[in-house]
Amino acid sequence: MTVDSGQWTVDSVRTRSAEETEQYGEALARLLRPGDVVWLYGDLGAGKTALVRGLARGLGVTERVTSPTYAIVNVYYATIVPAKRALGEASRFRFPVAHYDMYRIDGFDDLLGAGWDEYENGVRVAEWAERAGEVHGICVMITDVGETEREIVCCFLP
Repeated sequence: MTVDSGQWTVDSVRTRSAEETEQYGEALARLLRPGDVVWLYGDLGAGKTALVRGLARGLGVTERVTSPTYAIVNVYYATIVPAKRALGEASRFRFPVAHYDMYRIDGFDDLLGAGWDEYENGVRVAEWAERAGEVHGICVMITDVGETEREIVCCFLP
């Protein structure tokens, strides 16, 4: 289901496996471009990293995507921009995809200390976004609604 208020858009979908959650991430990647920020909310084991694996694949990342739990940030390099490709531009260039885990971070100031601004020319994705405070960008809430079933609500904020 998609709802568009004119100022923000909400999309909701249910996935029934980690693979389907990755596929949703890959579809979301088609809407992204360098400079975008994706904030992920969800309990431990909800599927945040699975969504990031799909998102990274959709952006052209070929490296193995893993949770940055202890590293705080993992940086991958994308080789395509799906949003531009949809507009008919065939150019390829590399840009960073910075994947943050905020579980061990105490607020946005700590996130800045972990190099947040260094990757503003790429796509930044942050797990455990509730630790950041008020955010702007794309917010994704993943809720466990069964053994393998997840509800994903994506809100595009101005």
